Amino acid sequence: MGCINCTSTRPVLSCVTNLRIGTVGISTAYYVYFRNSSSGKLNRVSATSSIVGLLTAVIDFDPLANSQYEVWATLQTAEDIDARVVIGISTIETDCFYVQFQRVYNSSNASITATNQTLALA
Repeated sequence: MGCINCTSTRPVLSCVTNLRIGTVGISTAYYVYFRNSSSGKLNRVSATSSIVGLLTAVIDFDPLANSQYEVWATLQTAEDIDARVVIGISTIETDCFYVQFQRVYNSSNASITATNQTLALA
C-alpha cells in the first residue's frame, strides 16, 4: 500500500454539527468517512448532496480534539469503502482531505460550538 496524499484543510472546531465538505454530484446519497490518523478509528456518516452538489455531513460522533482525520466520501451504492469520489473545494478537486479538529475555548473557558462550518484549504 502506498502513501496517501490528501489535501490539507484549515482546522475545524471539534464541536461542529454540520460540516460542509465540498461539491460532488447533485442530489446524491453518500457516506462520508473520517479516519483518525493516530488511532485508525473509522467513523462513517450518511449525507446527501444538495441540488447544487454541496455535500454536508452531520457529525454524529465526537472528533478527538487536536487530532488529524483523513476524510473522504463514497456513493452509498458503492461496495468498497475506498471507492472514493472526487470532491471539489475552491479550485482543487481531490478524493480525500486531511482535517484537524480543534477544541477552542472562550474567555469563560467554555468550548465554542458551531452549527455549520465549511472546509477551507490550508
